[in-house]
Amino acid sequence: MQIFKKNHLFFIQKRQKLTLLGCFLLLIMSAGCQFMGGDNLPDVSDVPIDLQIKRFDKELFSIDTSQLQVESAKLIEKYPDFFPFFHETLMAWNQPATTFMLNDSALTNFITNPDIRMVYDEVQKVYPNNDFLNNELTQAFKYYSHYFPDKPIPEIITYISTFNQQGFTLGDNQLGLGLDMHLGQNYELYLSTGYPYYITREFAPEYLACHAMKLLASNSYPQDLKRKRLLDEMVYQGKMLYFLDLVLPETHDSIKLGYTGKQERWCRNNEEQIWGFFIEKKLLYESEVSKYDSFTSPGPTSMGMPPSSPGNIGAWIGLQIIRKWVKENPDIPFEELVAITDGQVLLKEARYKPQK
Repeated sequence: MQIFKKNHLFFIQKRQKLTLLGCFLLLIMSAGCQFMGGDNLPDVSDVPIDLQIKRFDKELFSIDTSQLQVESAKLIEKYPDFFPFFHETLMAWNQPATTFMLNDSALTNFITNPDIRMVYDEVQKVYPNNDFLNNELTQAFKYYSHYFPDKPIPEIITYISTFNQQGFTLGDNQLGLGLDMHLGQNYELYLSTGYPYYITREFAPEYLACHAMKLLASNSYPQDLKRKRLLDEMVYQGKMLYFLDLVLPETHDSIKLGYTGKQERWCRNNEEQIWGFFIEKKLLYESEVSKYDSFTSPGPTSMGMPPSSPGNIGAWIGLQIIRKWVKENPDIPFEELVAITDGQVLLKEARYKPQK
């Protein structure tokens, strides 16, 4: 059976809790990409939001190294959870942040290194104040508070890790965002990081809100690792993407998924053939990760599919399944949806069967 028509575009979590977000996501916004905005969006204009954004990056690089012990103590007092994690775990400098000697060489070298200072200077050019961060995040957190009124609004803490980590959560109340990994996809130093282009193209300011909300989703709803079949992975990623539908309803699907606009359109034009590929290859219930990893991880394309296909195409199918499930079950809250971990159950209840 020929699934794809030739030459045709159709086809460190701790429960303290710590959730690290590896580098993933990207794409270029373009006309024609789907998004969930519309006339039925809830009015969140009056939802009260007290969004706290702390610029740890600025405070760290403003340290007077001749007074390192005193100034470090001030940072530890202001960031009692964040600074020790940043120092000991994220940057792996080993020496406990609470036992600084007068001259902590690792910290001193970090904030005085000319190359790192150059990155810091670029961060200050792109993010001279909190205006952009407030504009990008406030509306998302209004929707978040509307749909999840019992969940706290985390404190946002920005940092620089020399391209080490894009973001993470510390418990439910702190969310870290690496500004050095959101400087724009054409930032010259990204070429030297070793990250492939399909990853670095998302290192741009327009992805900040999406990355932040993905962190909240994965922190609040960690994946059940007891069952690991391709279908289960698909629907889990679909749930996380549907979470973005709720809190970022006017963000293009390409941004949410990490595709280019062209790749996202290709998926929409070839949904029936993509689904047919998984059915024909008997992949939905495959439990050996090595056999389905290219369908659930970022990449330039998906194994066995045309070059026009994106990597992580399983996430796109998972999102379509979840959207169909929600259409079939419009009154069931998101919390009940995420509690269903069996992909087969969700697939059956969604009655998902794409057709031309």
